[in-house]
Amino acid sequence: MNKNSISPLVKNQTFSGINLLGNMIWGTHSCQFYQTKHDLLEILIPYFKAGLENNEFCLWIVSDPLDVRQATLALKKEVTNFDNYRVEHKIEILSHDEWYFERGKFNSKKIYNGWTKKLGQALKMGCSGMRVSGNIGWIEQGVHRSVLEYEKGLEQFLIGKCMIVLCTYPLKKCHASDVLDVAFIHDSAVSKRNGRWEIVEVPENKKTREQIQMMNDELERRVNERTMQLARAIEELKYEMAEHKKLEDELGFTYQHLSYHIENTPLAVIEFDKDLFVKRWSKLAEEMFGWKASEVLGINVYDPKFAIIYEEDIQGVGKINEQLMKGAVNRNISLNRNYTKDGKIIYCEWYNSVLRDERGNVITILSLVHNVTERKKAEEELRQLNIELRSLSSHLQNVREEERIQIARDIHDDLGQQLTALKIEVDQLQKKMPKDDLLKVKVNNILSLILEAINTIRRIAIDLRPAILDDLGLFAALDWMTKEFSKRTGILCLLQLEASQPEFEKDVTIAIFRIFQESLTNIAKHSKATTVTATIKMKNENLVMTICDNGIGFNEGEVKPKKSFGLLGMKERAIALNGEIKITSRKGNGTLVQLNLPMKDKL
Repeated sequence: MNKNSISPLVKNQTFSGINLLGNMIWGTHSCQFYQTKHDLLEILIPYFKAGLENNEFCLWIVSDPLDVRQATLALKKEVTNFDNYRVEHKIEILSHDEWYFERGKFNSKKIYNGWTKKLGQALKMGCSGMRVSGNIGWIEQGVHRSVLEYEKGLEQFLIGKCMIVLCTYPLKKCHASDVLDVAFIHDSAVSKRNGRWEIVEVPENKKTREQIQMMNDELERRVNERTMQLARAIEELKYEMAEHKKLEDELGFTYQHLSYHIENTPLAVIEFDKDLFVKRWSKLAEEMFGWKASEVLGINVYDPKFAIIYEEDIQGVGKINEQLMKGAVNRNISLNRNYTKDGKIIYCEWYNSVLRDERGNVITILSLVHNVTERKKAEEELRQLNIELRSLSSHLQNVREEERIQIARDIHDDLGQQLTALKIEVDQLQKKMPKDDLLKVKVNNILSLILEAINTIRRIAIDLRPAILDDLGLFAALDWMTKEFSKRTGILCLLQLEASQPEFEKDVTIAIFRIFQESLTNIAKHSKATTVTATIKMKNENLVMTICDNGIGFNEGEVKPKKSFGLLGMKERAIALNGEIKITSRKGNGTLVQLNLPMKDKL
């Protein structure tokens, strides 16, 4: 019999790959007696090749005269795309030690459990069944009784399973009685005689007549039972058909409603399949992008003729699409630039979600698209306005600082000198006055007022712009301010300088000084603190200044903007230098002000 004469496969059959045996019913248990390695491969290679081509899982248990490597090479030589079958786990080749033995002993229970597990995995993978070959070449001399018992049990085990087994026995290790026993256990046995393969024995029926009669009676009973079931099923089917028609009508009504909502939603509705080919393109999508539905349906989103994604955004959009296609996320939101059909650039927000089947595989991707171009323009204008306001604020701070310097200089040079001259004149007048006690008291009062005015002018000039800041630098000015603060308020103020003073740029020095000054002013006005601790240190090219008090604190959410211009000014000074200020406070726990200022390129 040649391959072309094999009858077509039916549901419960599979082609064995061996012309002599033809098609096999699932559950068939056959054997081969061989003399040489060539004999073994002559049967098993076409046997497994046919299994792989029939979408069956193949398991080959090898023993002498073949090892796993030799068997693999032999199959690979004859089977096209053999490596693909291995990657897809469609075939496994194992040694007899690994499969038949447990702790050095033949274990039939382990083998049956192994068959069951492998068959379950194969069917779960989508294979149509499983075919197996196990070589008994490991026997020493003569077939052991435990092997024959296992083979008899395998005959029962295979009943009702989508599985065929071909056992191979070496003739040189089998006694004559072994050959008969083994052949009787199997449904068919093949051996080579005079260079040709022949069937040694094909038992026509291993069941007794009583068993056959019982099977016929059981079959007739089942036919009658099934006939009654079929009559009931017909009635149920009629009812189900009526229900199905009702559901179809309801589904059509629901679809009409859904279509209405899709077409009237304020967002464009676009649906893609799992490979990003357009399946739905709403009217609003036509208006937003310019392409008609007839132009884009069935086109891939990356098709050059459908250039909808802005070039610089393609990579980012690609990552988002990959997540959706692979089902890594159920939904996501993205903002990117898109082209309209006429080449206009618009900003769009995409609200994407995936629809999965019962196995969790992605079926479609639904996108709701919102044109936010006008909003983006407004945001950009607002951002630019903020930049201009900050630039103006920085300019005003600089102007204010220059005015402070000028006013301090004018007060000190002009008013201070005038008062000093006035004091000298009054001193001269006092020396020349007659000895009149009442007049002398009045002159002394005038001198006291002049001295108080001079001290007031000096304090105002220092508050406006302490000369020590320009003469001795930032750290010396902060140390002086700390001592003056303690002297003026009675609050203990400690300054810890954990870094040597670098040469700061002028605007950096002024910003740090004013932030420190404003912080102490706020503490004096509001905190009711008894102790203030301030530290300055360098950390990772950043200047970190902290000012902490033990005052009454405040709830940050209760600070009203109109009453916190001092805090706002501190933050603006920091932002102007690419720094930031964090103010942490809670009622009853004091307040912490922390300035982080990057110093790179500012020294």
